[in-house]
Amino acid sequence: LRARATVGGIERDVYGQIANLDTRHTGLELDFVYQISEKWKLQGLFSWGDWIYDSYIEDMPLFDDITNEEVASISFDTRGVHVGDAAQTQVGGSLRYEPIQNLYFESRTLNFSRHYARFQPGATSDFEGNTIDSWKIPPYTLTDFHAGYRFKFASLDDLVFNVRFNVLNVFDVVYITDA
Repeated sequence: LRARATVGGIERDVYGQIANLDTRHTGLELDFVYQISEKWKLQGLFSWGDWIYDSYIEDMPLFDDITNEEVASISFDTRGVHVGDAAQTQVGGSLRYEPIQNLYFESRTLNFSRHYARFQPGATSDFEGNTIDSWKIPPYTLTDFHAGYRFKFASLDDLVFNVRFNVLNVFDVVYITDA
């Protein structure tokens, strides 16, 4: 933990080591592939997680960044605060078409939701001591398009060439991935 703190009326850079910060990760994931026909393939995925911190940290020492002296302490409650930096729910699918051998076209869509920001330990409680959850990033859906062709030359038996074309975020969605 790195922060600014007022110690004895002077603002200082301080740091602290968060130890024994427990988390609970539970969830369910499902993915499938269905071969509709010889030329069409459908893929899907579903991922739901419930990842939360589960610790009360009391009197964690804070040290002056220059002198390394202990100058203060901080207590904070993370119980029930969601783990950030990854979407806890994802739902998506793709449809792939192969009109001839080694040529494919694929459209892929993926929705990200229940995505929380990383938290600052001092910001997990309000003035009355109630736990405050991490900020929930707005959900978003991305669609990508992929095409490719795989081939080799008769004179180069061991070499396989792939030509690929990708358009990521086809609909130019503006989204937040880190907070």
